[in-house]
Amino acid sequence: LDELIGRLCDTYPITDEMILDIGCGNGYFLHRLCQYASSTGIGVDPSYHPAAPSPTQRERVVFIKDYFSPDKLVREGDLICCRHVIDELALPRAFVSDLVQAMTPGLSSLLYLEMPNALKTFEAHLIWNIGYAKRSWFTSPALRNLLSLCGLEGLEIQPPYNDEYLGIVARRSPRPCTGELSFEATERMVTLLDEFRAEFDRRVSLWRERISELAKQGQSMVLWGAGMRGVNFLNRFADVNRFTHIVDVNEDRQGRYLPVSGYLIESPEILKHIKPARVLITNANYVQEIRADLISMGLDPITEML
Repeated sequence: LDELIGRLCDTYPITDEMILDIGCGNGYFLHRLCQYASSTGIGVDPSYHPAAPSPTQRERVVFIKDYFSPDKLVREGDLICCRHVIDELALPRAFVSDLVQAMTPGLSSLLYLEMPNALKTFEAHLIWNIGYAKRSWFTSPALRNLLSLCGLEGLEIQPPYNDEYLGIVARRSPRPCTGELSFEATERMVTLLDEFRAEFDRRVSLWRERISELAKQGQSMVLWGAGMRGVNFLNRFADVNRFTHIVDVNEDRQGRYLPVSGYLIESPEILKHIKPARVLITNANYVQEIRADLISMGLDPITEML
């Protein structure tokens, strides 16, 4: 997030401007961005709950705990950020058109969109990333097509977070939309989807064998990570009692239960008492962080990854 904020502020004139963050969550990103840019901000999210900002940040940022609509805003935005929202909506084009209405007039106002990178997801066979909440998957050409249909042009596309996401800065297009769309890489995506399906079947089979092997040895595992990957994995193997505990550092998840599989999510602190022999890490991006946490708790279990 700090890299993204630095790049936005160093590349575009957003200092002392009005920044809107649509789908702001707890407001952490908006607070950081407004602090860095010395700007004011409005965050909109029906599930907003505060992230404990400093007193100076409270003066710069206000929040609307509601669904986004252009007519609910007290003013338009010079920069509108919308991260990991449009890919979860049934009508992303209509929503982006609403975002355009909330931009200040002229070519100087900007829109920043971010969502999972479909090409990386399917190319890297991130099979556990596919879940019910993701209704649309965007490649770079598909994202540019969406912007064009909404009267926007993409200025740059950046693949943050190990290329797993697409981040694009856009502005109103100085040229009228011709309706011409790019279908670059369409055939490639069809091939990737076929390969992805085959890899999904292969991985499920391998894990079924792995869990059966652990059962024969009388061994169990702790699963670390109750996000999308953990949910999808456990839904495949919810009937197999090889996972004694599910832990996650996200305090908002702790004490709640996973859908379908019904596992209780606990704090990693419980591992100090359990002293597990094996830990399954659901997201490889956090391997170093999780291993460091295990060492700090005086633990040295065998770690495996999805």
